[in-house]
Amino acid sequence: MLDAARRVLTVNPAAQDLGVVPGMPAGSAQALAPALRCLSRQPQAERQALEGLAAWSLRYSSWICLAPPAALLLEIGGSLKLFGPAERLRRLVAEGLTGLGHRARLGIAPTARGAQVMSGNESIALDLHTLRQQLDNLPLEKLGWDVATTRAIRAVGVRTIGELLALPRTGRNLRYGTQQSRELDQLLGRVADPRPAFRPPRRYRRRLEPAQETRDSQALVPGFERLFHDLAVRLTGHDCGITGLDIRLLHAHRAPTVFELGLRAPSRDPARWLALLQEHFQRLALPAEVRAIELVAGHFVSLGRTQTQLWHEPGAQDEQDLLERLAARLGPSTLYGLGSCQSHAPEQAWTRTTAGAGHDAAADARPRPLWLLPTPEAIDYAQLQRLDGPERLETRWWGEDCRRDYYRARDRQGRRLWVFRAHDQPGTWFVHGVFG
Repeated sequence: MLDAARRVLTVNPAAQDLGVVPGMPAGSAQALAPALRCLSRQPQAERQALEGLAAWSLRYSSWICLAPPAALLLEIGGSLKLFGPAERLRRLVAEGLTGLGHRARLGIAPTARGAQVMSGNESIALDLHTLRQQLDNLPLEKLGWDVATTRAIRAVGVRTIGELLALPRTGRNLRYGTQQSRELDQLLGRVADPRPAFRPPRRYRRRLEPAQETRDSQALVPGFERLFHDLAVRLTGHDCGITGLDIRLLHAHRAPTVFELGLRAPSRDPARWLALLQEHFQRLALPAEVRAIELVAGHFVSLGRTQTQLWHEPGAQDEQDLLERLAARLGPSTLYGLGSCQSHAPEQAWTRTTAGAGHDAAADARPRPLWLLPTPEAIDYAQLQRLDGPERLETRWWGEDCRRDYYRARDRQGRRLWVFRAHDQPGTWFVHGVFG
């Protein structure tokens, strides 16, 4: 990995065995290892990853501070009461970061700079006295100062932080500047070290570019798995979910392909999102090669903790999953439910609702046919056998005039019909619905 100055920042074990070390110019590294593959840093991607981990860390602390480019500070004074002791909390954080695919060096100390300096140290310092003792034998490089300053200090025979702290303060200020002395004071808790708290945005937008442009939607799945996982980490830190995801597939010379993953309840489950994405991909024909993918989640929703039933209803979650997958496969406009509304006119007494959402039952418990004809049709009443009625339905005076007497009847084929006679057409009968 190369920094902005084209110097080696980090190396893997194979490159290290060939003599490549951090700080080496890229040309020198290539001379030692001609097959060396150099990657440039991506500061924006690093910042996004750091903010994502900061949002995830909110599960362990209410006060998170960013320390770019690659450090996070968690205030754990109150967290120890919930997750403690300190060793257990450190283990939980380390295991969580490993599960997210990151390697971390953790340190616990009573000061922010102390925690950074102690990172990777197995010892834990919970008070300033213990911190001062453990700093004595740590190398100067743990302070994170620039290479020139560290070399200048080493030139006078100082190798450890303890030896540096033993130097006269006046001499240190004259030789190395007051900024270093101030940082040492902050390290030891002698002066304040205020840090702004991280406030994660309640909106997510991130883009990835695949290794090569493609028209195969399945080749885009690994990239979306990565984005889904990153979003789930952020939602976990917020203790939130989302009810919809906007998917954007970007093309070189065409408008982007855009669709939404709609959810019936707030969720932060990447597997659930991936299943819906696969349903969309099954019916999606890409108009051109995809050069980048983008995921947008515009509104984080608090996950409810209400309990509506004493016992869990079997199959309830399966029903929700089925409805979501049907909507993803057929399109959201093709899936809906039926609900009742306040109207005396039967053709106006129902409305479309969200599928599976349920609705309040009508107050009138009298039987109604499930199948209403789009338009009432004339029928010969002499061919019918009356079963029940009449039931008069009459609308309000300010609305459309509807005064009818309804009956339940059976025709010669045995079908049970809902028929009526309108007051303005007393000699004509109409069939309006069919009972199941």
